[in-house]
Amino acid sequence: MAWMLSFASGVAALWLLPELLTLSSFALAASLLVPWVGLWLCWPRLSNRHEAPPYRRAAVCALAVLAGFSYAHWHAATAMAHLLPANYDGEEFIVQGRVRGLVTRQALRRYDGSAATLQRFEFDVAAIRPQAVELAGLPQAWPRRLRLSSYREQQFTSGEYRHLSVRLRSPRGLANPGGFDLRRFMLARQLDGYGYVRAEIAGEPVLAAVAPGHKLQQMRVERYRALQAAFAQTRHPQIYNALLLGDKSGLSQSVRTLLNRTGTAHLLAISGLHIGLAAGLGLGFGYALLRCFPRLVLHLPSASVLALCCLPPAAFYAVLAGLAVPTQRALIMLGSFAVATLWQRNVQRFNHWCLAMFCVLLWKPLTILDSGFWLSFFAVAILLYCFAKDAHCHALQSVRAVNYATKHEDKHATNHESRHSTN
Repeated sequence: MAWMLSFASGVAALWLLPELLTLSSFALAASLLVPWVGLWLCWPRLSNRHEAPPYRRAAVCALAVLAGFSYAHWHAATAMAHLLPANYDGEEFIVQGRVRGLVTRQALRRYDGSAATLQRFEFDVAAIRPQAVELAGLPQAWPRRLRLSSYREQQFTSGEYRHLSVRLRSPRGLANPGGFDLRRFMLARQLDGYGYVRAEIAGEPVLAAVAPGHKLQQMRVERYRALQAAFAQTRHPQIYNALLLGDKSGLSQSVRTLLNRTGTAHLLAISGLHIGLAAGLGLGFGYALLRCFPRLVLHLPSASVLALCCLPPAAFYAVLAGLAVPTQRALIMLGSFAVATLWQRNVQRFNHWCLAMFCVLLWKPLTILDSGFWLSFFAVAILLYCFAKDAHCHALQSVRAVNYATKHEDKHATNHESRHSTN
């Protein structure tokens, strides 16, 4: 657990720097860990102790910090290199690629009073070139993913291949402490620029076939449309998409304000509650399977059967919900618990939490810039600490005392009401 936390600390330490390090500065920082590496390699020959000494554990943690810092630095340098340069801000480009994810639509009114529909979507760039040939100083790395808006009547669908003329902006804006940071937001979501669609290039073939990597996204779009059709007559149909698929783009400002005031906005984040319900369906299927085939326990323990049955529906639902950071954390912790059950190992709860953080940062280290990462992991850490058997959490004891008193008051009130009704 210590080395995984050290890796995460190294990833987080990068963002405390005012700017990325140069190669010489990075080499100087790495050279400070050479004594720790030597201690880690030479200690078994200098000592006959079988257990790992504290100095060697410290060396492993130091190496993990360096690995996390280097890994995050490499990803950050790559992401910064692909950002649209500031000298191309406001220029027009010809781009080819595929529409990625859900396309959100919002009804608007133009200045002349006519109705319009604003479409927003992410766009995976396959090819890009500036429309003005006379532009000089072309960068070596072009944007890989864009966030585009369109006011045109033409509908965009997830997975479609498009050839568009767009006007792009560099991801820069206000960076006040405590305020919204546009560049931080786009780096966390691996977006290299944003803009709007001016026109579609005529005469170019539009491939309607969906790439293999977009099959799951297309399936998510189909579920999105099915939910829209099923709950179209309800008062707030977009809430169902937010609750079931994690898509909150269709919520109006009044609904968002209502959720924040009632303290129920966290229910729209696809996390442990939703993944647990999906795993519960698999758990029910596992119990039914054991009842139908009781001799199965002769080959595999019942706990292992249940662990294998709960993973597929949870993973399917997590992919269907878009694999946001809370969803990733819940799925990895569930998978870690299932693997420990299969191997018949008793693993501490915080080890599952540390493994989830390590896997999320290993997959996308820039995720640490997202506020949802901190809210999700630290909220779960507090819950794990409060509900641990050996933890002395006064807050939890207070909650238990209030719950105990409330139950007895309800029981006393129920008995009093029953006596009053009898008399």
